[in-house]
Amino acid sequence: MDKLSDQELIAAFPEAKQIIPEVIKEWKSRRLGVTNVIKQKLAIIKQKSAAENQWFWRELVKNFDVPTVIEIDKNIGRLTRLQNLADNKPMPHDWISLQDIALARSTSVVDIASEHTKLRKRGKNLVGLCPLHKEKSPSFTVYPESNTWHCFGCSNHGDVIKLIKVLLGLSFREAVRYLIRK
Repeated sequence: MDKLSDQELIAAFPEAKQIIPEVIKEWKSRRLGVTNVIKQKLAIIKQKSAAENQWFWRELVKNFDVPTVIEIDKNIGRLTRLQNLADNKPMPHDWISLQDIALARSTSVVDIASEHTKLRKRGKNLVGLCPLHKEKSPSFTVYPESNTWHCFGCSNHGDVIKLIKVLLGLSFREAVRYLIRK
């Protein structure tokens, strides 16, 4: 079964219009709780940990607690977009949907890379001079099966969106829009 778009979800579940604001409040409350815990942990680290060990404990907090905040923010953002749709509010001009991102990622990285450097086949992959830096021997590899790329010279890598971002100096949103128009 295909995923429903946000518009289709709101149309299928009109009762969500009344529920979403309460769920947003719950998520914001949860976010506040998590950020308060992070602040407490950081204060304890500062007070009770030796200066040379503080980086280690801060890294633990960053790796274990901050991703929770990021996930909560994603949920709040999606619920806010759904609420805007339910209220027939216009979306901000810089808003892009998950469908837009998926469509952009489906663009062939081979086609995009080929516009900026000459590629030749090496096994099931393609190689060429990296379009991101000057080099004399090919270190830029394109992986058609995963629609990704990697440069072994400058260590840059990613999907087709990242390639357009770095090649053209665009933001993530601008790169997605560029690829959708291609």
